[in-house]
Amino acid sequence: MNSQDNLTLKARESVVAAGHLATSHEHQEVVAAHLLNALLEDESGVISSVLTRIGVDLRSLRSDCMALIADRPRVSGDQAQPFVGRELSAVLDEAAKAAREMSDSFVSVEHLLLGLTRGRSPAAALLKRHSVDAARVLTVLKEVRGAQGASDENAESRYRSLERFCRDLT
Repeated sequence: MNSQDNLTLKARESVVAAGHLATSHEHQEVVAAHLLNALLEDESGVISSVLTRIGVDLRSLRSDCMALIADRPRVSGDQAQPFVGRELSAVLDEAAKAAREMSDSFVSVEHLLLGLTRGRSPAAALLKRHSVDAARVLTVLKEVRGAQGASDENAESRYRSLERFCRDLT
């Protein structure tokens, strides 16, 4: 996937945040761990909801993810913008593939998570250690998304609308 044209706004924000994180840590390459951390930053978002329903300790996962990022080599001096490495490109390709498999027009944050679980990166291994795999993510996504798909760039805003805007009075 060479373009960000078919990413939802939230997915695009996550990819940009991953780049900013790489820059702030003086990393030359944006990798899957940067993207995973960016996805975990939205505590009220779809990814946090999915992972919580799977039973993941989000605080522990964030901490482990930051340890992965801290272990990356730094480049000091006059640094250019970090580039998207092969590892992250593979994740984005897998995310686009997941979107097609789910008959979605846009790649959303849940597709990015699926792309992360399907990869062979340190971030994928970290997710596996926290019992996150594609099958479990897909099962929970069916509950969270309901009949909604990623048909426009604001797709994530429609998920869980009853949970977000209604209160159970029983």
